[in-house]
Amino acid sequence: MAPVGPVGPVGPVGPRSPVAPVGP
Repeated sequence: MAPVGPVGPVGPVGPRSPVAPVGP
């Protein structure tokens, strides 16, 4: 899982992350 960040798209498992792909 990508590190959690205060900005960025929603990751595939919920937390917002600056490097996670966009989730549903």
